[in-house]
Amino acid sequence: MVSRDRNHPGVIIWSIGNEIAQAGDKSTVQQLMNAIHTKDTTRPVVQGYAAWVNENDITGLEDLVGINYAPDRYDSVHIAHPDYKIIASESSSAFSSRGIYNNDNNQANSYDTFAAGWGHTAETSWKNVNTRPWVAGEFIWTGFDYIGEPTPYEWPSKSSYFGIIDTANFPKDIYYFYQSKWNATGPTMVHVVPMNWTNWYPGQNVKVLVYSNGDSVELFLNGSSLGSKNVDPAEAKLEWSVPFASGTLEARASKGGSVVVTDAVKTAGAAASIKLISDRETIAADGRDLAFIEVDINDANGVLVPQAGNRVDFAIDGPGTIAGVDNGDATSHESYKENSRSAFSGKALVIVQSTGAKGKITVTATSFGLSEDSVSVNAR
Repeated sequence: MVSRDRNHPGVIIWSIGNEIAQAGDKSTVQQLMNAIHTKDTTRPVVQGYAAWVNENDITGLEDLVGINYAPDRYDSVHIAHPDYKIIASESSSAFSSRGIYNNDNNQANSYDTFAAGWGHTAETSWKNVNTRPWVAGEFIWTGFDYIGEPTPYEWPSKSSYFGIIDTANFPKDIYYFYQSKWNATGPTMVHVVPMNWTNWYPGQNVKVLVYSNGDSVELFLNGSSLGSKNVDPAEAKLEWSVPFASGTLEARASKGGSVVVTDAVKTAGAAASIKLISDRETIAADGRDLAFIEVDINDANGVLVPQAGNRVDFAIDGPGTIAGVDNGDATSHESYKENSRSAFSGKALVIVQSTGAKGKITVTATSFGLSEDSVSVNAR
């Protein structure tokens, strides 16, 4: 493993185990560390402890000390061993479903209020690390949803709810929380939660969160200001309670006294059309390369319809095949290998693969009652 990946820039730490029975076996730990250091002396070695192990001071052997969850132990471990270089080797385990804002029908809300019994919300986990400068950082369980371990819901759920990105490669709201914190000095960003402004009744108070790394954010409903709030880097979010009215909810983020970026959500009408968006225009004609094509169900004005679950059929022309389809719904039992997929929260995904020949690959999407759309990718 080390020989294969030691020149990969994405590798920053080597792990010798995660929540394993041999975590306290000093001889095994030392042998594994020696084996890695023989191949690579430039990166530290760690393992993730499910429960604190201190047998024969075994945790002092590794270059880093990884604590899975258990933030209540950060302080006591640091006091007992101030020389330990600690990371949160597994953290959070918060639940959410993309575009969902309540807990029902085996879906988890996206307000970051729901986490596994052994974990914490994204905000709490981040604060547990961010307020302790001697904890280097955290690894989130998980970056993506994945098939299996359907937690917190069981059948008919068939995949996890932990990811900050769903199985169809679409970011959930919590993705933008991490973007605002982990990219704090990067380009200014702003994101409104909920990511749609449709599924409420007039006058209903809607909890609105805003994630941003700007200096301040002003919220507008149909052009009228709902107030400006300063961004506190020590806090996770800004929050408003907004009486619902159809139209446009917009957040404007300022930096240095000027508005530099906005994010708006609009009330959608009835589903009217399909929109295809490819993540690239060109793929390699090698029989392996892929293009990921987003499928949006929009109303007549091009606004995503968040409740849309239309079944979409795909046809392909040219030197390509459909490698897979998905929609990010943990409860969907549709095959990943069909030429059709139902939308979830208004979106689906079709993945196109090169056959090995050069030429233009065109994908056409159709659904009963909707205007179709096509997109082309060149295999070169």
